[in-house]
Amino acid sequence: MSTLKIQAIKKLISANELEHQKFVDHAEIGERYYRSDNDIKNITLPQEDKESPRNANRRIPSGLYPLLVEQKYAYNFKNGIKFLTHYKEKDVADEDVVHYNSTEHKHTEKDEGKLLDKEIKKTLGNYFYSEVRSLSINASNTGVGWLHYWKTGSHLGEDDDKGEFKYASINPKEIIAEWGNTVNRELLWLLRHYKYRDPTDGELYEVWEYWDDTFCYCYRKKEKSTVQYGLKEYPRFFYYASDTGKYEKTHVYKHGFDRVPFICFRNNELERSDLDPIKELIDAYDLVNSQFINDEEDFQKMIFILSGYGAEPAEDFMENLKRKKLVKLESGYPDEKIQPSLETLAVEIPVDAYKESLESTRKAIYEQGMGLDINDDNLNYSNAEAIEFRYSLLDLKCAATRTQFEKGFVILIREVAKHLGKEIDETLIEIQWNDGKVKNMTDMVNNARLCLGFTSLRTALENNPLVYDVDDEIKRIEKEKQEEMKMEVPAMSTNRSNYYGSNYRYRYSNYNRSTSDTRQPDYQINRSSSEIKSKQPEKYTQSKKVTNSTQVKK
Repeated sequence: MSTLKIQAIKKLISANELEHQKFVDHAEIGERYYRSDNDIKNITLPQEDKESPRNANRRIPSGLYPLLVEQKYAYNFKNGIKFLTHYKEKDVADEDVVHYNSTEHKHTEKDEGKLLDKEIKKTLGNYFYSEVRSLSINASNTGVGWLHYWKTGSHLGEDDDKGEFKYASINPKEIIAEWGNTVNRELLWLLRHYKYRDPTDGELYEVWEYWDDTFCYCYRKKEKSTVQYGLKEYPRFFYYASDTGKYEKTHVYKHGFDRVPFICFRNNELERSDLDPIKELIDAYDLVNSQFINDEEDFQKMIFILSGYGAEPAEDFMENLKRKKLVKLESGYPDEKIQPSLETLAVEIPVDAYKESLESTRKAIYEQGMGLDINDDNLNYSNAEAIEFRYSLLDLKCAATRTQFEKGFVILIREVAKHLGKEIDETLIEIQWNDGKVKNMTDMVNNARLCLGFTSLRTALENNPLVYDVDDEIKRIEKEKQEEMKMEVPAMSTNRSNYYGSNYRYRYSNYNRSTSDTRQPDYQINRSSSEIKSKQPEKYTQSKKVTNSTQVKK
């Protein structure tokens, strides 16, 4: 099997090597421009002609392209994204016990969706956005980004492996992928090619990994050798041999997933990089800007035209002019017919033409690159409509990227959930984006407050920019209400005691009266019982006699 497999791998490499090299060359251009290593550093400028008296040779690469790339990343991921798994158990038929990730649905059991969201977030870890940033930048520079995921401890033949779920962004230049002809374009197989130096012999090797939906086959060759004659099996994996009870090396790796463990994140439907529509404009901007700087450097000093100066060196002339502000001119030197004179010549630089060319080119770069020019003097963030208008082009570009990235995120979340023992339908996975645009917070908060009279509390909180987690905010509101209710109970008791403990109190007489009798209130000043008895002795005496007579009758 191994011999046939390696021959098939050689054929795949030979068949795709030329086309893949074109992609690598194109990707390297985008990566160079992202590092501000523009073509202006390598092209020949007009003043570099050997016969030209020009000296200045400045090459100024612009940083507009990396600014557009970072602007796009910040717009999509600055405020983070949120995954919601509307989890539903397949065996549950009763709607009352279906587990949806929604507080509006009445549950009879725990909300498994929320618990699953927490487990997925914990599995992805704190470095998730670091990998997302790498995916976004790779997609912008090359047109596509790749994410590889695996399980630690996976070995050949171990189907019940429970290793940790890991993932990492892979350089797109290392990937050769083959897609199916079906509508959903399923990934059939993938070749990964990269270089590394073996510490055992110090040689530089090229490694080729072939991945399918079950296994990974690993091969390598020395850098100077050819694929046809130098490619050999590379036993870099370990597996547990049950017959010997030991771990042995192999070039075959069973990854434990039911699909090729790579996810494609396209920049757009055409897999076009963000540099493609604006590369020529950036080159033109760099050329004009560099020529402008070189002209200023070459012609910023005045040219002196001297007649009858004498035989002194030119350095002495500049020294005298600088220090003494005087120039010594000899009459009749070198010819008596020549009258001594000193004239100046200043070369005029077309500054207005340069500036107009730079401004128009810069504007075209932002328009074709679908970005937001932050140096626009007419930029006005006075209201929400103006903000939406200024971000319209960037929003269109990011929408095309989000549509493709959502597909990749859905696959990632599904695989993580499957690793955790939960089968989720892709239609039950929701991706929520938070725009990174500049916002008028005051208007948004006021609009959210006005929604309370016409919408539910959840809707108002969802439109409040100060609230990130709506469910958590609702819990906080309920907790504050409960604390307020606990504070109100002792406050009411205190107020009641203060009312009855005032200087006057109202009480009714204990005498039996008919319903027709008029109840006369008896107002008394708060005094001690002994004082009240001294003031009304007859009443208390009578009451005492009645009590005694009652006891005698018994």
